[in-house]
Amino acid sequence: MNTPSRFLSLAAVALIAACGSDSGTAPKSSAPVDLATAFTEMTLPGLSAAAALMGGVNLPSAGVPTGCNYVATSQSFVCPALAANGLSITSNYTLLDAAGHPMSQFDANTVSALRVRSTVAGALTVSGDNYNIDGQQDQTLSGLRTATHTLNGTNTLHVTGNRIGSAIAGAFDSRSTTTTTNVVLPAQDSGNSYPSSGNIAVDQTTSVAGGL
Repeated sequence: MNTPSRFLSLAAVALIAACGSDSGTAPKSSAPVDLATAFTEMTLPGLSAAAALMGGVNLPSAGVPTGCNYVATSQSFVCPALAANGLSITSNYTLLDAAGHPMSQFDANTVSALRVRSTVAGALTVSGDNYNIDGQQDQTLSGLRTATHTLNGTNTLHVTGNRIGSAIAGAFDSRSTTTTTNVVLPAQDSGNSYPSSGNIAVDQTTSVAGGL
């Protein structure tokens, strides 16, 4: 059974899928923003999608990575790999000034954007079903020195496996690409919990051998 689908959403769905479902992910002040707040605003939709697909498996949430070291050759902060539930998660982030130049350290007075790149790979067994996961994500949160923070990015996720304990048994293959475009987050003191504009598009194709 093959099920192709495409969804285009506006602000409310963009908030849920790309930024989290509560107001805690909105900017906490007008400007400037600290690094912890910037990371809080950025969730990992690919990992969230994997968790939903696996039936709610808890994966590490977004936050300020620890133990990250600045690497001059890549002009980014490379973080130690994390392991959870059989998955390996890698990440690195880049701080950008107003001209788009990489920064070697955080400075709230000059940083204008945060770019985070992550990967997730590994195997999971859930209720007798076996899955292999391979995902990549690249997101940028810009406007950090203003009250208007904007999220853009792309995420790809490929999940294969064999369903044994599920109602529909058989080989399983799912591919999805999520594109977040100009999702404008409101300032927390605005009293609004939803983005004022932007969208998120999801292209997904799923096949299950033996399905109807």
